[in-house]
Amino acid sequence: MEDFRIGDRVSLKEEARSLSYVAGRHWYTDVHEGKTGTIIGFTGGHTYSPISNKVAIQFDKPIFTRPDGKASSHDTGCHGKGKTRFSWYFPADCIKRVEDTDTLLLM
Repeated sequence: MEDFRIGDRVSLKEEARSLSYVAGRHWYTDVHEGKTGTIIGFTGGHTYSPISNKVAIQFDKPIFTRPDGKASSHDTGCHGKGKTRFSWYFPADCIKRVEDTDTLLLM
């Protein structure tokens, strides 16, 4: 497994769609292979926590797309680390590091 750091640019792998908490919310979340974002934090290693050892990602485009405009209880901006509607937690094995082409163009 890769070592990730805050600020790394990442994209989702196909496996992210089959996570139980994603599959159960498929009608109001935009989760697909290749969706890109930036790592904004990590959860703790508490084994009693359902979100333990996950990566907090703020995506470039909204991930919560509820059509009725109501906020999901999961739409917390990764507990204040990122923007609401754009941030959610994923296991490290469901993401991969990508090059930030915008940064490369500025160099």
